Amino acid sequence: MDKALPGAMVTGHEDRIEDLSLPDPSDRHVLAVAIHARADFIVTFNVRDFPASKLRTWDIEAIGPDELVSGLFDEASEAIVDVGSAHRQSLRSPSKSPEEYLDLLRGCGLEETARLLEEYRGRI
Repeated sequence: MDKALPGAMVTGHEDRIEDLSLPDPSDRHVLAVAIHARADFIVTFNVRDFPASKLRTWDIEAIGPDELVSGLFDEASEAIVDVGSAHRQSLRSPSKSPEEYLDLLRGCGLEETARLLEEYRGRI
């Protein structure tokens, strides 16, 4: 993670963890980081683990990756297509055709993202 996103490491949130309450206590560090970083969203496949009632105090919302990407598509479709292309090309064991890649996204719960990328199949 540090190599892919240098400077993204958040520290200084640790003293807040114990005071937080979530359905899964092992997720409290995620909320603590979001609060410390003044994030608007927690992006997770486990939205249920971050109920709105627990996040409202900090003006944070939990959303899924598909909701995030599809929500950004109108504003940043070129960037999303470029990232999709780079990601597909990085898959080498085995490599994936554009259709296989879209199926992979669907299988990971990114149905709307895959639907939006269908139009750009020749570029991904």
